[in-house]
Formats: sequence, C-alpha cells, structure tokens
Amino acid sequence: MLYCFQVGNFSTRFSLPSFLKRVKKLTDSQKDSISRTGFGNLLLIQTQMLSKNLLVELMERWDYEKRAFVLPPGEITISLLDVALILGLRVTGNSVLLREDTPFLDLEREYNVALWNRKITVASLEQRLDSLAETNNEDFVRSFLLYMFGTFLFPNTNGKIDSRYVYLLRDIDKVNSFAWGAAVLADVFHWLCRRKKEKLQYVGGCLIFLQIWCYEHIDIARPRLLNYRSTFPRICNWESTKSHHRQWFTTKFKELETNQIIWNLEPTSDESNSDIIKELIVAEKRTWPDLNTRSSVDTPPHIDHTVKSGYQSMGHLIVHLEAESESESNRPAYGMQNISSDAVSLRETVSGSSACHYLDKEKELTDRSQTSGANVAILISSDVS
Repeated sequence: MLYCFQVGNFSTRFSLPSFLKRVKKLTDSQKDSISRTGFGNLLLIQTQMLSKNLLVELMERWDYEKRAFVLPPGEITISLLDVALILGLRVTGNSVLLREDTPFLDLEREYNVALWNRKITVASLEQRLDSLAETNNEDFVRSFLLYMFGTFLFPNTNGKIDSRYVYLLRDIDKVNSFAWGAAVLADVFHWLCRRKKEKLQYVGGCLIFLQIWCYEHIDIARPRLLNYRSTFPRICNWESTKSHHRQWFTTKFKELETNQIIWNLEPTSDESNSDIIKELIVAEKRTWPDLNTRSSVDTPPHIDHTVKSGYQSMGHLIVHLEAESESESNRPAYGMQNISSDAVSLRETVSGSSACHYLDKEKELTDRSQTSGANVAILISSDVS
C-alpha cells in the first residue's frame, strides 16, 4: 500500500516504513544481490520516525537563491560527503541521466509501460515483488531497486517512477558504477527549492536523509545515539527524535548559536576506510590539489562558515540547482559525472560558480562545460509524460 503522509504543513509520499517492510521480507541471498548493486548499506537502516515539525522548520530556513539553510550563526548547505556518510551511497561515478532520447526497452514493456507514458506505479512494483517472493534473479533486483526509488530515494507526487531508470538498470552488474548518492542530493535540492519558490504543499525526495543531516549538523532535538561506537552509514546511529510542538522548534532555531552547529562532518578512521569515502577523498584531492597539504579541520583565512565562501573541508562540492518552476510532468532527472582533475576549481566555487549545474538540455551542458572547463555536472532532461 502506498501512503501519503501529512508532515506538518506539507504532504509527502516518502515512506520509510514501506521500504523497511519490504526489506524485512528479503532472503539472505536477495540481500546479497542488492548489496552487489551498491545499495547494501540501505538494508541496514532501522525504524525512524519523521520529525514533522523539525523538517518543516528546517525547510522554512532554506534559501533557494543561496542554495543553503540560513541560520542565525551563518549559512550551511549539504555536501556530497554528507550523503556518503549518512546514506552510504556512492557520490562519484557515472551520471544518473534520464534523457529524452533514452531508448525504449523491451524490459520496460514487462512493467506495462508504453512509449508515450513511461511511468511505473509503485503499487504495481509492490505487487510484482510479492509475486516474485523469494525468487532471486535480475528481475527481482531490478524491481526492488525501482520500488526503493519510488518509496525511499526519489519519491515524487504521483506515486510513480520514471521507467527510463530501467535503462540504467538494464545491466545489473553495472548498477554500482553510478553516483546514486549525488542523484539523491540533487533530488533533495530540487524539492527544497520548489517548496520554497513555489510554496508547494507537496514535498518529495529522501526526507529521512534531510532529517539525519540535521541531527549530524545542528544540535536541536538530537535523539540519543544507538551505539557508543559510530557505525556506517550514519543513518543507523540515531534513535527516533522526541516529539515537540512546532513553536518549540521555531524558538530553538531562532536562538541557535554557533557552538550548536557542526559545519563540516569529518569521517572517522573506520569511515575513511570505506571505498565510498576513499573514492570521494581521492576525487576531491584531484580537483583541489592544495587540500593534500591542508588539514581538513582548518578553515582558510578570512573565510567564515557560510555557503557564500564555497569552502567546506576536503573541498566538499556545493550543489547549485537552478530550480525553475515546472510541472510534475516535467520533473527532471539527476546525475553526477565523474569528478576529474579538470573539474571546476576551488577558486571558481568560491567566486560563486557552481560545481553542479541544473540544465534543461544536454547541449547546454556541453556548451557550458567547454567554456568553464567543468566536468562535474548535474544532468537534466525534460520528462516525456
């Protein structure tokens, strides 16, 4: 059953309970198959309740022009390292790109999709998984991932998932080569911008990630840690928060002080040994070579803790979305290209250039990348309903 939850003054189809209920039905062999695609860390997540009033107050402080949360002590945004640490997903790799000219596959027909309406309902995916039961084959893995996209990672307003994802999932052995974590970050930015700019009642995206991000960075209503020793991913570390009235959160955010904010997360020694974190560190060192000799806890002189500076320890990329008003039928798709040595420079980032771009056409991306030298991009294409 697909739920639509009322969260404070907005609605969402994000459903962690639905996802976890499906995870509990997996056999060990099915879990192994999912883990090989790069999503195994998500199978470790425990029950978490959405803190309705916390999310509302946090989103109220989002500035879609600055692409940051504006708090009394300063401005703070969400980095790729945040996604990697909290969700345990790759943020470097092949771009998650759904193009207008994405070939229509016979695989899509198996999900009752037509060329003129490339949508798969989450309800039909749930039924398909029920019929597959303990079957462990590519059909199961593909269907489970699509269901996970629709309920947990990329939920939207209509309870459907774009069938062009099937094209990215056509070769199960290559699914783990994509930067799914970067796509989640872009999707969260997309919904934050749309909600604030268009005053939407509905909010999609991975809301539990946003909530855990708040726990990690802002000391307001933090719940207890489940274990003294940190585990990876960090979403598994936290208990559910206590319930508070919205006015309580309003007051706490207004009175927020600098010592209540952790501006940049630092990987533990165990986290640094994760391949996901290693890849990001190596990629960022290629992009910002001078970070090789700079302590990750040092802040450059004359740069304060605001997103305006563009600097975050380890050279965290700041995703900059030009989230224009659009209908749900034109909902964009997101991806993150490989971070290479000729990617956007730290100087360009500090001066206001974005490390990631929100584009309507692939040609526009090519034109911009040729002039700026950037090889880090969010790729967008119009959605054909």
